[in-house]
Amino acid sequence: MPGPFFILSSVPITREELSAFTLKHKGKTTSDVTLNNVLSDSHRHVWFGLSSTTELESERDEFSNSALTKLGKMPEACITVEVSDQEGSSDWALEIAILILRQWNSVVDDFHGPMLELSDLYDIKTSGKSFLSRRSA
Repeated sequence: MPGPFFILSSVPITREELSAFTLKHKGKTTSDVTLNNVLSDSHRHVWFGLSSTTELESERDEFSNSALTKLGKMPEACITVEVSDQEGSSDWALEIAILILRQWNSVVDDFHGPMLELSDLYDIKTSGKSFLSRRSA
């Protein structure tokens, strides 16, 4: 399974709001403490749930400046996203990331390059490139 990526939001997101989002998009919620939401498309799966932004801040020094620059303020919510290793899962993760960024003012951080805004995700989608390909570049 590819390593996780993170979606950082400038607005607070509650567990209930994330669950409602998941159900709206025909996903499932579980009682799991961390990755309690899943959206599936046949054999492709993406699991996600709320995490602490404090944990991410300690992971890399430039986190605060990058998030502040992209979001206009420090993140108030962090969603951890795990992607299945099935063929096409990267494309499915891109679709879900776009849905989340359209719902809440957010950016994607995979710790493998600059944080990605919604326009960056649309560029990746229209270019036909793999969303998670820069991880192995």
